[in-house]
Amino acid sequence: MTVGDDDTIASTHSSLGAARVGGDASADERIAGRYQIVRWLGAGGMGRVYEAIDGELGERVALKVLRGGLSDDAIERFRREVKLTRRIQHRNVARMFDIGEHAHERFLTMELVDGAALSQAVSPPVAWPRLRGIASQLCAGLAAAHAAGVIHRDLKPDNVLIERGTDRVVITDFGIARSGDDVGVTQVGALIGTPRYMAPEQLAGEPIDHRADVFALGVMLFELATGMRPWGGDTAIAIAVAQATTPPRALIADVPAELAAVIRDCLAIDRAQRPADVGALIARFADGVVEPSASRPTLRSPAIAPVMTSPASPPPAPRAAPSPAQIATTLGDPAPTYTTLAVLPVACAPGDETLADALLDELIDTLASAGTVRVRPAGVVRAQVDAADPRALGRALDVDHVVVGALRRTPAGVRVVARLISVADGFQIWTHRDDVLAADILATGERLARGVASALSARAVGSERATDPRAVELYLRARGELRRFWGEHARNATALLDQAAQLAPGSPPILAARAFAAVQAWIMDGTAAHAAAAHDAIERALVTGHGEAYLAQSIFQLNRGDFTGGAAALGIALVRAPMSAQVHESAGRLLIELTAPTGPDDGRRHLETAIGLDPGRTQIIRGDLTRLDALLGRWPEADARLDALLRDPDPAVVQLGAVFEARLASWRGDRATMLAAAQVFAPRIEKAGHLLAFFQHTVATGALDRARWEQLTAMFTRRDHPHRMQVLGLQLMAEIAVVLDEPDLAVRALGHAADMGLVDVIWLDGCPLFARFAHDLSWRTLRDEIARRADRVLAAFRGAAS
Repeated sequence: MTVGDDDTIASTHSSLGAARVGGDASADERIAGRYQIVRWLGAGGMGRVYEAIDGELGERVALKVLRGGLSDDAIERFRREVKLTRRIQHRNVARMFDIGEHAHERFLTMELVDGAALSQAVSPPVAWPRLRGIASQLCAGLAAAHAAGVIHRDLKPDNVLIERGTDRVVITDFGIARSGDDVGVTQVGALIGTPRYMAPEQLAGEPIDHRADVFALGVMLFELATGMRPWGGDTAIAIAVAQATTPPRALIADVPAELAAVIRDCLAIDRAQRPADVGALIARFADGVVEPSASRPTLRSPAIAPVMTSPASPPPAPRAAPSPAQIATTLGDPAPTYTTLAVLPVACAPGDETLADALLDELIDTLASAGTVRVRPAGVVRAQVDAADPRALGRALDVDHVVVGALRRTPAGVRVVARLISVADGFQIWTHRDDVLAADILATGERLARGVASALSARAVGSERATDPRAVELYLRARGELRRFWGEHARNATALLDQAAQLAPGSPPILAARAFAAVQAWIMDGTAAHAAAAHDAIERALVTGHGEAYLAQSIFQLNRGDFTGGAAALGIALVRAPMSAQVHESAGRLLIELTAPTGPDDGRRHLETAIGLDPGRTQIIRGDLTRLDALLGRWPEADARLDALLRDPDPAVVQLGAVFEARLASWRGDRATMLAAAQVFAPRIEKAGHLLAFFQHTVATGALDRARWEQLTAMFTRRDHPHRMQVLGLQLMAEIAVVLDEPDLAVRALGHAADMGLVDVIWLDGCPLFARFAHDLSWRTLRDEIARRADRVLAAFRGAAS
């Protein structure tokens, strides 16, 4: 069943309201002097839902704030909801408590149901015993509403909750309902509801009665019984045409006969042929249904969190967050699956930027582990910091919430303050102040992130953090080194992290960073000692389960020839560390290689995400994008990126740019530029110097030294050295062979690269030098073999990342 993905038609776009409890407001400030916000529960077309404490009664309730900018009709429906639902006193209809206004924002309070929307709680086809219970309770709740003269008008799985532990079915959302005798609020012809559950007369904009709810019930039962919709179409017009021109899909054979008859009756196009009394259907479910065969699919129940209790008074400390589906009455809104969040740069005094950045990174990394929170990358947020008002910045970033933080030095250490603010209404949902030692800044960031996640009804995965101030300082310095790219930076970072790990042997981020640095040092030096050190560092880091430990494992395996294992580890790293720039950078680089020129968009997105997460890596990643643009034939874009690298004030970046300048010049057959650029970086890369000397000698003498060529081949085919660096060397040899007009040597170099694990399909298909091999059988055979390997590697990555 596909449910919950089309909004109620009567819903309007969000307006950001005028109420504000943020700024310097205390977290103890109460809405309308009575309700204290505990956590955010969800949002939809009609409003935002919070869990709150009723200060008068000491009970937990759901508080829903109507979005601003709605029409007078919508506000009138909002006010009428209390009146309507108070007419209905039934266990299968959510109770309504109060209506009020706070700082020009209108709100409702209602029963807080500990459970999940029907669209999330069950997975069709639903086994008959469970379906019979759900159907009977739906009918009972609707019968009570109809008896009170209330038509629901938007009955659908997202407006039905299943209470955890009791299986009580609770119908919610009478926000667009109206009584049968009330014709003054919603004009005839206004389309209100969700198209796929609408009766034909409702789709046509005609006046409706309770039989429209009967039709919606039939659609729901059809979906629950079969997992399909009775009619296709995704728009009101398409569904209306389908209803008018075709009968509903046939029910599957093992749907009990009486259930099938009930569904057919409810789905009658002519309302006069539908059951007049929904309560009478309960007896049909109870008495006449034949049990299905043993082959009937069974219900797949989702994992359910412990039942949320309702204490008589607010708890003194945050408690475990409920599941994301633990939503109160939602007034027609789909049960939310995630919320968007931006962590603003942490305010600090000059000189404390390193601490502030560490706190910011820890907040983002930990919050990103909460499966229902989508966190804006730090780089994207920094680009908008000119907005002084957090809510204005939140609007600019298009997020639901912002976290505002600050730190300042105190005689005893550091005072850290953080607040979680709703962008839409300014409610301060959560706040915390902590006095800590500077060495505890990572642990503090995790603790604050857990508090934010709890206030957002999410779970953030945390771990032990370093507490020794020397370890923190070493870790932060090493991170700076890891943002660079030459061998000495990796070696420097490894030395720093070795010291940090001795001081904080149980810190997952330190151990993961140490493993990553050790792998990078091995790739740069290629010695057996570095390989052993990298292996040991990875084994130690993997015990912590940290996402970047899997990144280190991935790079290590890819360079040892285990391509599918390395790709799978990279997929796991992406799942466990979705806000790691290093993970996205590695994923982008690999995905670009694995795809043909027509499909590198996923890889490009990962690289761009990495830049957003860590702008300090922009120039390094720009080199990858330069190569990509050239392979796609986008030479103006490639030249512009290359020019930015070569004009960088950092000499190390200029050397990196020269690497790409030389390569692109060779693709264009520009030997002079190729040689000049190679002279810039060759002194820093020993093997590149050997290739350059060979090329210069061949050009100068006009004779190819085949013995020296074989020496170069042997240098790049050592299986005990990092494979991917050697594959790159063999790729350069193939390119040089073409430039020197030695096609046979180019094919041989490609064969060696294939043996060493080449997966760079986009290079084979896009490099201009290889156009001459389009009809060469040996070349095509090797290309297809490499493409098959690339497909296996890509499948391993996607399987682990899904």
